[in-house]
Amino acid sequence: MKRTVALWAAVSTFILMTWAVDVRGQYQPPPPPTRDAPPDAPPDTLGAGAEVERTPPGQQVQPAPADTMTAAARIRRAQSSQMTYVISLGLGSSINQEPPAFIEEFDPSFGLYLDGGVRRWEFELTLSFDYNFFFTTRPDPEDLSIMNLFLNLKYRPLKTTARPYVLVCGGLFRSWIVNELDPNDPPETVEYEVESGDNFYEENVLGFGIGGGVEIEMDKTRRIFFEGRYVQGQTRQTEDHANMAIIPVRIGVTWEF
Repeated sequence: MKRTVALWAAVSTFILMTWAVDVRGQYQPPPPPTRDAPPDAPPDTLGAGAEVERTPPGQQVQPAPADTMTAAARIRRAQSSQMTYVISLGLGSSINQEPPAFIEEFDPSFGLYLDGGVRRWEFELTLSFDYNFFFTTRPDPEDLSIMNLFLNLKYRPLKTTARPYVLVCGGLFRSWIVNELDPNDPPETVEYEVESGDNFYEENVLGFGIGGGVEIEMDKTRRIFFEGRYVQGQTRQTEDHANMAIIPVRIGVTWEF
């Protein structure tokens, strides 16, 4: 009996000691971290290696500036920085200015204008063909024609929908009157020197001029233009060897591409 009690007492003591050691191991605090171990980093919510930018206290984040340029303004800015090609076609009239006999004998003309060249920045360089047909107010001489083949330099200081410009031009100034002379006509009725053949008057001389106008934008490639010039030809066969001077006025369309 005593051996049995002693056996149960030993078994009970072993069980109690095993349970005590197990409980102590579960509730024992973790060992303190060593000095060489890095501190625990906060959880990475943006992915490995990503750095989070933080705004300093008291500083507001400025929004990105909005693009307030219109489509036409962006097109004009792009076109002003590269070379483009231009073609212009216009119609109009010309007012005769010099010499005095020219004013007395001819009415304002019908005119045709054709122009083409290149444009870059605010400048434009073109070659133009300008034809003017003046109707006579007398039986003699016949109608007068003036043709200009000019090199033109234009400058546009503004970048707006309606763009004014100034220009200078120079080149060939051709003027002529074609008429079969009647030998019965008295010489004093002729205002110009007579040349051989059927040409009553003809000259090819140097001409030059200045002018200005305005272009009004219609769309990306088309513009309406209004233009006026003062053009003078260095003629010598006119009465008193005076220079011819006309004022062409044109309205037309310019294509840019």
